[in-house]
Amino acid sequence: MQTTPTRTALRFGLIVGLGLIIYGLILQVAKLQTNALASWGSTLFLIIGLIFAMQDYKKNNEGYLTYGEGLTIGSLTSAIAGFMSGLFTFVYISFIDNSFVDETLQKLRIDLEKQGQLTDDQIDKVIEMSAYMLKPGVLFALGVVFTLIFGFVFSLIISAILKKNKPVF
Repeated sequence: MQTTPTRTALRFGLIVGLGLIIYGLILQVAKLQTNALASWGSTLFLIIGLIFAMQDYKKNNEGYLTYGEGLTIGSLTSAIAGFMSGLFTFVYISFIDNSFVDETLQKLRIDLEKQGQLTDDQIDKVIEMSAYMLKPGVLFALGVVFTLIFGFVFSLIISAILKKNKPVF
C-alpha cells in the first residue's frame, strides 16, 4: 500500500488527537486545566506529532518530502486532532463534568479579585463574557479552529526544515 499524505495525516491525526485527549484528562484529574504552563504541554504534543508525521511520510517516500506534502500532512493532522480533542471537550463538559465551567469561573473570579485592578462590575462583565466562551459548543469550535491555526503555522516551519525534493533528473 502506497503512503499518501492523507493516509499519514489520518493515522497521526488519530494518534495526536488521542494523545491530546489523554493529556487533557490528566490535567483534569490533577486539577491543572487552568494552569497556563501545563496547557503548553498540548502545544508541545502537537508539534512533536507533526514532526513524527512528516518524518514518517518522508521515510516511507524514499526520503523525500515536498513543502506542499509537509503542509498537507501537518494541516490535516492538526484538523483531525483538533476535531477529536474538541469533540471530547464537548462531551466531557456536557455530560461527564458539568461543574467544570462553574469551577473555572469561580477560580477566575477569585484571581481577578486578588489582583484588585477591576471593580466588581468589571469583574461581573468578565465573568459573563467568560461564561459564554466556556459553553461546550463554543469550546468545541474554538478548539478545532485554534488547533488548526497553530498546526498550520507549525507545519509551515516544520515543512520548511524537513523538506527534501526529488531530483529532477
